[in-house]
Amino acid sequence: MQYNLKNKKVLITGASGGIGKTLCYKFIENNCVLICTSTNTDKLDKLKNELGPNHFFYKLDLSHTE
Repeated sequence: MQYNLKNKKVLITGASGGIGKTLCYKFIENNCVLICTSTNTDKLDKLKNELGPNHFFYKLDLSHTE
């Protein structure tokens, strides 16, 4: 089954890590707009440089409820 994901927004938590980063590239292949979160600012900045300015990047730690 094929899905048209063009311009769909996808939220990826842990985007700068192994599985998250791989998912980023898979969704970009399908022309999605990414909303990437990570707890590591340096890795998130590196990912932003790799993926370009058409996506959104946020430092976010979902394990902290405060």
